[in-house]
Amino acid sequence: MGWEELLESLEDLETKEAYDGYFCSVRDAVIIIILGSLCDLQNVKKIHDWASTEHVLAFLEKEFGIKRIPCYWWLLSLIALVTPASLNLCMKNCAPK
Repeated sequence: MGWEELLESLEDLETKEAYDGYFCSVRDAVIIIILGSLCDLQNVKKIHDWASTEHVLAFLEKEFGIKRIPCYWWLLSLIALVTPASLNLCMKNCAPK
């Protein structure tokens, strides 16, 4: 799986309610959570702390265009908007065939 496949598959991500992405998009929140999970961080608090570090933020901006990390509560709220079935489908679609 490459970054391009992940980003493309996340275009089909569905949420339980409408959200316009004023500060941080749902897609960006999911990317942060996925990357943090790949780094073996096991809860949203640890992922938030990790993503807020200077070098990780620089990476997120360079590779994904994510310029700001939402606060812990908002990151958790954005993830809660995602429908599990659509996230599961997105992950299946970007898996190697």
